[in-house]
Formats: sequence, structure tokens, C-alpha cells
Amino acid sequence: IEITFDKVYDFIYTASGDPHKNHDTLINALIILAKQGHYPSLALTLDVGKYQCLLTRVEEVKNKYGLKIYNLGWVEKKEILRESYLKSTFLVYPSKLESFGVPLIEANNYGLPIIASELDYVRDVCDPIATFNPDSPMSIARAIKRALSIPSEPIRILDSKTFIQNVMA
Repeated sequence: IEITFDKVYDFIYTASGDPHKNHDTLINALIILAKQGHYPSLALTLDVGKYQCLLTRVEEVKNKYGLKIYNLGWVEKKEILRESYLKSTFLVYPSKLESFGVPLIEANNYGLPIIASELDYVRDVCDPIATFNPDSPMSIARAIKRALSIPSEPIRILDSKTFIQNVMA
């Protein structure tokens, strides 16, 4: 019998807090979305004993921008990790470097749609529903909006005179 779980999180990111995992850029993407009035929820799996600096930043931006970021702590038990995936709607994976990308395979096995960095390691192990530039918070924010079917305002193309006026203002 397959147990189903209610979705609690829009996104989950199962990763350590090491710099190449790119949490800062993901957090900056959520700040962009909050400034646009969108507050998707995100579950993280950061070890409280190892990544206190990152977790402090998470708390600061949660309070400042009203972000919905939840740290589940480091999840070692396979059953709890599975449950965390099944309580999430999407896996977001902004990592800049992976030797393999196990969470991509795990999420794929649980039928979780994936949005991830447009990097070779991603395409080697899965077929994401959306990709983004991992160096661009705006690119990540746009991919999150696409995944959640949030319409984007069309970019208004300015004529040269208006562009110059805006730049000089």
C-alpha cells in the first residue's frame, strides 16, 4: 500500500550547506519573489551544528521579507527523507557542482518534478521540468514562477529616449 502525504512545501532542497550548493543565490531568488508578492515555501535539510552561519542568514531574511523557509535539519533516515520528498511539490536544485547528484535521482524516483541548474551533471541523471542559470537569482526566481504557474509581467521594451531618461534619473 502506497502512503500519500499532503503537500506541505512547494519546494525542497536536500543538500549540505557547503558553498557550491548555492543556497545564497536560491535565497536571493526567494527575496526577489517576495518583493513581487510571491511567497513559495521551501524546505531545507541543513545540519544545525555545521551551518549555523547560513541558518542565521535564513532566519534574518525570513524575518525581513516574510519568507517561508523551513529547515528540517540533516535527514539521515531514509524513511524520513522519503516522507520529506513526498510532502514537497518540487525539488529545486541550484547546486553549481556535483559528482553525481543523488537528490536528483531520489526526487525522480519519487515522481517529484525537478527544477535545477542548467548544467551537464543535471542532464546526466534526470530530465528537469525547468532549468535556470545557477549564478542568477532572477533566473532561479523565473524558473520557480514557471513551475508554480505564476504569470510573469512581460518585459516592457523602452525606446532609446525613455531608456536614457530612466538611466539618468
